[in-house]
Amino acid sequence: MMRAEAESVMAVVPRDIPFEERTALAIPESAWQNGVAVFFAHGARQSGDTWAVGAQPQPGADALGVISLAGRGQDDAANASVRWIRDHSTANELELVRVENFNDQ
Repeated sequence: MMRAEAESVMAVVPRDIPFEERTALAIPESAWQNGVAVFFAHGARQSGDTWAVGAQPQPGADALGVISLAGRGQDDAANASVRWIRDHSTANELELVRVENFNDQ
């Protein structure tokens, strides 16, 4: 239980992990329900330690935007995706309410 709590706290701490925005995040009106939009970040290892991470409105859906980062592991890819969505939210006067990390799903 303590590990889960520590991981949840670390998931919301933005880390300065460099990434490249390959496709800008675009949130369609259909993603909003009662003023809230839920996203899933799906990461895939490319060659070596290069990751591509896309934000989706639901698992298996088309990506609403994609970032990539090189020389990093799975945890850094997850943290970069949180920072990417947090930066997008701030720039568009939106609030990031909750972040959860489900590594195996």
